[in-house]
Amino acid sequence: MITVELRGLISGIIIIINASIQLCQAVDDVSGLPPSFRDVANRLPAIQHTLEEALRRLVEEEDNTCTISAERYVGLYRMLESCRNKATAIQNILQSVSPDANTSLIKRCAMAMKAISLANRVEGLMQNILHDLQVLAADNAVHRNSKSQIKCLYVVLFRAGGIR
Repeated sequence: MITVELRGLISGIIIIINASIQLCQAVDDVSGLPPSFRDVANRLPAIQHTLEEALRRLVEEEDNTCTISAERYVGLYRMLESCRNKATAIQNILQSVSPDANTSLIKRCAMAMKAISLANRVEGLMQNILHDLQVLAADNAVHRNSKSQIKCLYVVLFRAGGIR
């Protein structure tokens, strides 16, 4: 089944996000990190939940014998692969600025300086992940609703300025 690969990719992203959440929880003083790191830490649980829901719906879709077109599959796969790479980059950044209990004061200061230099990078990665999740949510909404519901969805999105 073609969706098995998509399910595996989403599951992998969930694992990476979960590891990043644990890294954020392990950092003793998140308030000492730049605000973008705190924003990432605050958003990761919602991202994890969204991906878990997307995975659940993909399994439902497969169980209902819905088929995914080759074009939809390729688009989703590429987007999810890119999302996984961004999630991995965030995890790596979090690991690089997360001191353990035995880290010396000098090394902690160096890690803090590194965190400041990586603040824009982590913020950009998070924004791109959020954009990927918007695409995933839109794909899900379009493929789960009837044509009349889709028409209403587009009208609402255009009025809200959500589609550019």
